[in-house]
Amino acid sequence: MVIDPTAARRLPDVRPIDQRLREPAVIVHRSALELIMRESVASLDGTETGGLVLGSTEFERIEIRHAGGPGPRARRTASTFDRDLNHAQLIAADAWERDRSQWIGEWHTHPHGPLAPSGRDITSYQAHLRDPDLGFQQFVCLIVGAPRDGTTPLTAWIVRPSSIQPATLVLDEEE
Repeated sequence: MVIDPTAARRLPDVRPIDQRLREPAVIVHRSALELIMRESVASLDGTETGGLVLGSTEFERIEIRHAGGPGPRARRTASTFDRDLNHAQLIAADAWERDRSQWIGEWHTHPHGPLAPSGRDITSYQAHLRDPDLGFQQFVCLIVGAPRDGTTPLTAWIVRPSSIQPATLVLDEEE
């Protein structure tokens, strides 16, 4: 996993991160990461893809136990991805039944761009944060880059109402 610590400085309209703050940890279960990596291969055609991530979140600790793919009615372009809402709702209901995991964010690919949320991404995430029916205090964003040199870069971001912060990714081998 590759983290670009300078990417946050390139984001538009984002308050600079206080470097004294400790990065929050995003713990990803192996099965969720494997699904994300499998599904992200679809972006080799030059279009974005993605899905939701489900688990639990506390201010400084986030656990991703499940991930979903885009769904059959997803819309994919070179610079945007819109998930299939019905498909996402079925995945969320299944995760809730399994272990009470909740929708905590999303993953998507950036096959042509930086491994940081785009302006469109930020607008979407902040709309989720402002929606009282959703009840988000923070939104988790995983961005998958184009494979290169035998590796696939992956970054994690925590979006809060007034900030965006990179997060440390930790693989949970035990499930």
